[in-house]
Amino acid sequence: MKILSYDVETANSKIRGSICSIGWVLLENSTVINKGYTLINPLCEFSSFNSRFHGITPEAVMSAPTFREYWESTLGNLMSNALVIAHNAGFDIHETLSALDRFDIDDPGIEYFDTLAGIRAYNLSIESHKLSDLAAMAGYKYQAHHAGEDTEALVYVLLSLCKQLNIEDIPALLIRSHVPAQSTSTRKYDVPVISASQREESLSYTQKVNKIIEEAKDKGVVFDDIHFCFHGDLINPEIPRKHGLDMIVESLGGVFHDSVSGKVDFYVCFDDEETGTVTKAKCLAENPKCHLHIIKTDDFLELLGYDTDEPNLDDPALIRIRKRNEREAAEREAEEAQRAREEKKARRAEKVAHAAESASKFRILQFSYDGSELIKEHKNVASAAREIGVDKSCIRDAAKGRQKHAGGFTWKYADDLPADK
Repeated sequence: MKILSYDVETANSKIRGSICSIGWVLLENSTVINKGYTLINPLCEFSSFNSRFHGITPEAVMSAPTFREYWESTLGNLMSNALVIAHNAGFDIHETLSALDRFDIDDPGIEYFDTLAGIRAYNLSIESHKLSDLAAMAGYKYQAHHAGEDTEALVYVLLSLCKQLNIEDIPALLIRSHVPAQSTSTRKYDVPVISASQREESLSYTQKVNKIIEEAKDKGVVFDDIHFCFHGDLINPEIPRKHGLDMIVESLGGVFHDSVSGKVDFYVCFDDEETGTVTKAKCLAENPKCHLHIIKTDDFLELLGYDTDEPNLDDPALIRIRKRNEREAAEREAEEAQRAREEKKARRAEKVAHAAESASKFRILQFSYDGSELIKEHKNVASAAREIGVDKSCIRDAAKGRQKHAGGFTWKYADDLPADK
């Protein structure tokens, strides 16, 4: 029986079918026979939240295949000829169906099984059924929210459960859960249908944003760790709409913020509407501890290199931000160096303490011949032998009870005595 472990990541939670990466592992019963992973160009805008979640950026997918291209070359054949398994399959299958609709591709009737429901059905008395937690319990380490690694982790978890429950293979594990497989041929999803004109507009929008990014890079624009927040809608036709700004800022090395705070360097106002957010930005701009600058549309376009041959790298605000970043980097480096010194000092102190503790275990006591009177405590056998003029082995044998005396004295190790002695 062919089984396809399957997982996708998406570019934007508000755009159904915006798949930006696909991972899969193909099995024959429980034997892996092939696997694959690819980035996908979703031909739509990315949300900054999704990018932070899985680490995939608009820039990373520029040269990646589209969903249609990957479906026709690889994925369609795989999903049409295997039972697809996914953890929380509703999400992955729903996004796949939405992508099929976006690109006018017929649904082949995908047979699929939700492993989340299947594992829950076994009532294993575990606190969490999340894939990452199940993998951790099975002793498997991987990078969560990476489509390729998620599919491999799922296979490992299922094989571990087979071993734990003494079940012969993955197909039997799925069957004995009594959770039925489902098929997209009996679709219960309300999948939004994207018209041809909407697809064309989405592609045109992505191309515009990518063109802005490339032109800015050609002009030497770098937002090296500069933090931006935006207010209002940018009417200038060069930039399609507000939600493309996070792609532009982050592709140029900057940081995009959804709300204004003391961490923001530039608060870009695209209109003159006075709101609570604008008032907050003005208060932060007046605070000498913050480095926030309120700028207008033209100022932001100038930062992108518009209407100038070269970006204005001598702008006082940019110089101030660069100096601040350099100072913070130097402070972080100094803190790391200080931390390293303190850790080294602590390790050395620990070694000294350990050595002292070890040495104390070998303290030896010199008693009178009959053992009734303590004459002296020596730090170790060697020092006692040198002082008394007796061979070390004799003192050691006397302390261990192999002989009664050495050099006319009784000997005992200090740690061998009761605590009250």
